Formats: sequence, C-alpha cells, structure tokens
Amino acid sequence: MTWNVFWRWGGDYLERAPGIVDTLRACRPDIIGLCETWAGDDLPHDQRGGPPPTALVTTLAHPRGPLHVIVTCLEWEPSYAADQLAQASVVATLAADPRLDGPLPVLVLGDLNAAPGQAEIAPLTSALSDTFAAGGGDPGAKTLDSAVPFAPIEAAHLIDRRIDHILARPAVRVSRAFLAGDRPVAGRYPSDHYAVGVDLDL
Repeated sequence: MTWNVFWRWGGDYLERAPGIVDTLRACRPDIIGLCETWAGDDLPHDQRGGPPPTALVTTLAHPRGPLHVIVTCLEWEPSYAADQLAQASVVATLAADPRLDGPLPVLVLGDLNAAPGQAEIAPLTSALSDTFAAGGGDPGAKTLDSAVPFAPIEAAHLIDRRIDHILARPAVRVSRAFLAGDRPVAGRYPSDHYAVGVDLDL
C-alpha cells in the first residue's frame, strides 16, 4: 500500500490522525509506503531549489528472499516539470539496478504526481508494471479527488486522477487492487489523497 498522508498541512492533522490509524488497521498492509512523512536519498531539483524531494530505498525480509522497496514523492508543479522528469529517471534507475535483481520484484511506491500515461513519469511507467491496472483496479479511480473538501483543486493537471502508484519490476501477479482512506472517518477525510493498495502474489 502507498498513501500520501498530507503531513501536518491543513491545520487539522491531529484530528485526521485517528482516521489514518483506523484505515491502516482495517487494511493491515504488509508493506506501507507513506509520503509526506519522512525523508531518504535526495532527488534532482535544479529548477525548484530548496530542500530536495527524496527516495527511501529499503530491503525487507521475505521467505523467498530480499524484497526491495523504493518509496518516493515526486515534484508536482507544472513549472518544475523538468525536475519531475529527472526525478522519475533517477527512481527508475534505482529500480533497475541489477544489484536488486532476485527472486522477488523491485517495488516503487509513492505519490508520483502524475496519472498513468503522463509524460513526466514515463521513465518509470515504461520500465515498471502498473500493479493497480494489473490487478483489475478501476480505470477511472482517482486518488486526488475534488470531493475531498481540502483537496488542492488548483492543481488542475492532477485533480480527479490516480497520481499515487505501486509499480513493479518485473511484472508480478496481482490478485486485487483497491483504494482506501476514500471515505470520511468520524466526518473527516484522513488525507487529501486516497491510499492505493494491491495484493501481490509473491
């Protein structure tokens, strides 16, 4: 599962936190890649400057061998599209590192700030499989939904699209794909994004 949990933005993060916890308890994901929470390796950001976006690379123990997971959140503003493309290229290179080859796929989880097919993430989507689509996920699914009262509707190129992804190299069997956190909990949406979940046959 991957979920952008909107960090402390919006001023109501303490009120939203129980909804995040309840959603995760209900889904009980084996792996969760949270965005807008912590940092990892710096990514290119020549256009924007300032603190860089990051990619967290980790290896998890699995009965069949090491499971390599990369969690990231890419640039979102159209004026910094070159940064986003460069970041996607770096993450794709990380995922393609032959040192990560083994019996299990390499997974890339995160808020890529682009819908499937958008050019800004082509380096990733051309090299890795979209597990949500492979699992029969709704083609019209959106993870940044204008129905959420505090959704960033000014991000016209992202709103009402599926911009959060779980990608795999090589392709893997997926038995289910779903959204979570897409309903209010105690009258409040847990985040401005919905979580993306997949059940992988590993």
